[in-house]
Amino acid sequence: MHEIGTNARRLCAALGGALVLALAACGSGEDSSPGGGEPPPVENARAVIEAQAARSMTSVGQPVGFRASAVTDGIRIEQYRWTFSDGQQATGQEVSASFAASGPVTVTVQAYSGGQAVAEASAAVVVVDAGASPFEAFGIPSGLGNVTGNDRPGLVDAMRIAQYIEGVVGPEDIRVAHADIDLDGKVDEIDRNLAMQAAAARQALPSALLRPQAYPGAVVAMVSPMLLDPNADVSITVDGVASPQVFRALPGYASFLVPAGLIRNAAAEVVVSVNGVPSDRLSLDLLAAAEPTAPAADDIRAFFDQIDRLLQAQHDAIVADPGRLSTESVAQLRTLAAAGRDAFGNARLELERTLAGPNGDTLARLFQKALLANGMREFLAASQGVAGEVNGKSTAVSAAAVATPEQICDIILPELCRLKRGAEQLGNAASITEAACSAVSAAIFVGGAIIPADGPAIEVGAVAAFVKFCVPMSAIVSTASTLGEIVKPIDPRLYLTVTPTFLDRGENALVKPEVTFVGLQHLCGMFSSGLTELVVGQIIGKRIVAAILRNNTGARLLADFFAKYAEDMYVSLLESLEEAAYRALDASGLMGAFSEFVTQQCAIIPTGRANMPAQRVMLPLPSDQGSYSFNADGTANYTCPSAPAVLQSQITLRGMWPMCGKTAEVSEKVFCTPAQVGITMGDNGNLLDDIFEVVINGRSVLTSNQPVRSVSTTLPLGGGLNEVLMRGLAAPDQVGTYFITFSGATVVSGDALSGSDLTPGVTKRFLLEVE
Repeated sequence: MHEIGTNARRLCAALGGALVLALAACGSGEDSSPGGGEPPPVENARAVIEAQAARSMTSVGQPVGFRASAVTDGIRIEQYRWTFSDGQQATGQEVSASFAASGPVTVTVQAYSGGQAVAEASAAVVVVDAGASPFEAFGIPSGLGNVTGNDRPGLVDAMRIAQYIEGVVGPEDIRVAHADIDLDGKVDEIDRNLAMQAAAARQALPSALLRPQAYPGAVVAMVSPMLLDPNADVSITVDGVASPQVFRALPGYASFLVPAGLIRNAAAEVVVSVNGVPSDRLSLDLLAAAEPTAPAADDIRAFFDQIDRLLQAQHDAIVADPGRLSTESVAQLRTLAAAGRDAFGNARLELERTLAGPNGDTLARLFQKALLANGMREFLAASQGVAGEVNGKSTAVSAAAVATPEQICDIILPELCRLKRGAEQLGNAASITEAACSAVSAAIFVGGAIIPADGPAIEVGAVAAFVKFCVPMSAIVSTASTLGEIVKPIDPRLYLTVTPTFLDRGENALVKPEVTFVGLQHLCGMFSSGLTELVVGQIIGKRIVAAILRNNTGARLLADFFAKYAEDMYVSLLESLEEAAYRALDASGLMGAFSEFVTQQCAIIPTGRANMPAQRVMLPLPSDQGSYSFNADGTANYTCPSAPAVLQSQITLRGMWPMCGKTAEVSEKVFCTPAQVGITMGDNGNLLDDIFEVVINGRSVLTSNQPVRSVSTTLPLGGGLNEVLMRGLAAPDQVGTYFITFSGATVVSGDALSGSDLTPGVTKRFLLEVE
């Protein structure tokens, strides 16, 4: 395995525990550049540049143009030197290059003045091979939406995705990786809706905004079959105003920056133009611009303070219960977690320097607006309480035995839900940070000039300080949340099984409430088959691609950071996401800890399904609907009532338990069959000429088409008192000789059980008592 270079950076891994992993990359005080011995940019940069690609996606052999935009403090840029990750080099402010192999390519440009590099920036381009799957380089399966493996995605696939979400089918029944159509690392209602749209349109991909509601200045991702051609020039307008940034990472997908100048609070029209021709029109619910309600610096600090609390909570989850990991793993995780938090703290220091520096107030207001536009307020509201939910229980679940139902309820399930919420909120924070940095970058760099924001133009030192903060902060938070989201697809579902479901009076049925950790069994199976490295690499590689997809130009900032501080790591990351992700985990020591933890969890919950305590899950029953008795293993025995009130008593057993912010409800029907009662009747006269009918509860239960001496039936009757009617249907001689007898019940009152007066129009009534 290739060693990760030590030049110009330390690789800090942090935040692992339970089923969460996080990796934070942080730079050292040294500097290096990918130019092979070229001098690094000066510490006090007098220029800030941006590398721009004419297209973010292209085909093998197709040329792509690149341009450097510069903001300088009065110095003259004499030369731009470009270095491509495939070894090509070029000079000039505008250059062109084509690429011979598919896969992501990074390009770095350095600006020179007086023979010295004074600024540096990077860009990324995805190269695809028209004859191969465009997703293979990213570890993403081709044929997204095709979960059944048929000829093409369709209505059946959409239904299977819906069934998977509802828990009707499990991961063994569908191709789960193909169901994540929006590439956000989980299968949910959005994927179901996209699959339905695609099926209705008879397209492999639908046309949809993955975020149908947004503020001006927000980043919005979309999917459309119009975006399948990697060589097409794509532009996007919102209500006729061109988006300043459109980013494409995979065929069929794009993301764009909603123009910040729009102020409408109504439905806006998004028009996608391909090669200058309007090709797709979508509706975006454009919200009124989010207005600041606090001083800019205070708002920004509050946002990152909350991120810090989330990181601390994840760190505490690592060290709270060292009994789950080996001593060596715990010591390593503690060290890595501390290093990760130090890296975050260093980035915060850069933020404070930026706010205190030249034009700090202007930059603060601009950054505040960008954070608000991309959901800062919503994040702060949603994450309240998440950071403080560190489980205070110190009781560890032993890997030597299956977890008890009480441990599932009180330790494992709450911990998983907390970690899922924490991972989700860190993912939100990463999206907001990257999108806000991208929005500010778009406001600063337009045609190589700074656009004034709430005042005079921002001078170059302030721009450099902002970039110096934004790049490492984006890298740390986004990478940490990306790897941390490995826990999110593990989805707990509540189930209820009752056997048998048809019972006689007083009989018992076994009631078993269970939680199924959808996704965990699949992960355990792959680990047990020796595919640990491949599994983790694919999962994490997919998360990184999804983050790039959804956060758009934040990828440029991530590229800039890695190109400057860890160029070999970033190039490897682009060349092979799966391998690089594993390499990073292996170097940090988290791979061993993760493998150890998953192995233990799979021993605790070997099938991905575990009993829940019925005594706490099952809702009480009315006294006339039976009763429960509870067993030590978490199951219960349901006993049918001894005297059901109707012929076929249908009773619904219900259970309820909170799961990850929602109340899960389950139910199962049982049928308590009443006692079997025998009835015999007929004509007992000298002449066999009379016909009769027996009716119970309005239903004819015994009759004949001709006179009979005796006819019988057995049927279930509800406990207690039941009224039986015997009617005369035919008596040619006007004498109706009859008899009726019962078994399994007692006649407590009524007419005579035999006689000669049951003629047409006459009814005999009997009241039976069934025990």
